[in-house]
Amino acid sequence: MEVDGAGSGAILGVQEKEIPARYLRTFGAWNGARHTSPKEARLAAETLLDAARNGDEDAADAGIEFIVFLLMRTSDSEDKLEWLQTVFHDKSLDVVFGLLEQSTIKHGSSLSGFQAYSPVRSRRTPIVLCRS
Repeated sequence: MEVDGAGSGAILGVQEKEIPARYLRTFGAWNGARHTSPKEARLAAETLLDAARNGDEDAADAGIEFIVFLLMRTSDSEDKLEWLQTVFHDKSLDVVFGLLEQSTIKHGSSLSGFQAYSPVRSRRTPIVLCRS
């Protein structure tokens, strides 16, 4: 991994199954002088998606939090879909939708329609994303 920063060691630890994925939440919304970079957020989201697919129940929600906090730091004038496609190097946003899918699997019957659990606000929040 070629990411510098406090979160890179934690990402590597999760990838190598040395620490639980939930510890990455600490780096999702960096409150100090240095925010988690888009590259670090992408690597964390990819790592958390893998962990979720391998049975870690908290990983998908943590990955979604990285994306939410990343989007909160973009300007209102930016096209969020295009920006995410650039950050994730993927027009289909497989990681983003994979995390949403894994979170939906975890929360199961508590979902209805386009409502989904928001781990950031701990309440139901409409998801307005379309996959092309």
